[in-house]
Amino acid sequence: VPKSSSSAARSQSSRRRAAAQEPGALGKCWAGWKKAYNKFATETVFGRAFTAEWGAFFNFVVAHIVFWSIGFLTFLDHGYDNDDLGSDGQIASGSKGSGEFVVTIVLMIIASLLWVYKMVRNLVQIVADDKAKAVADAALAETAAEEKAIRDAAKAARSGAGAGESKAH
Repeated sequence: VPKSSSSAARSQSSRRRAAAQEPGALGKCWAGWKKAYNKFATETVFGRAFTAEWGAFFNFVVAHIVFWSIGFLTFLDHGYDNDDLGSDGQIASGSKGSGEFVVTIVLMIIASLLWVYKMVRNLVQIVADDKAKAVADAALAETAAEEKAIRDAAKAARSGAGAGESKAH
């Protein structure tokens, strides 16, 4: 009887270890997202350009959040008019106002232009690098093929010369 209980304990223990090593639902989901992100970031031209500019992308996102949540809402509520006063009795927007709308829209435009510029620059650079790599790989393959042909010709010449020498004897 003790043998069977220790055997059952071992099999239960091995099942627990196997279950602990398997990822849970969150781990499986994360693994799927990680695989998709890695494919995007390493195998696509846009993905490689996008992942090279996290700082510019962060500025782009934050500038849009600030503009759409503060500047645009202020403009919707008060327009760009010096006659419309805010809840605090001050000019809410306009040339003599707080400048929320103007500052946030300029920030958003600059951040957007910089991000687009950096993305285009990276895309052009990546495409040029890929073309240069393809040309280099083709030249390397051509050189390897030429070297192989030379080795094969030399081997054939040696075997032909060896056969000729054996016939002469």
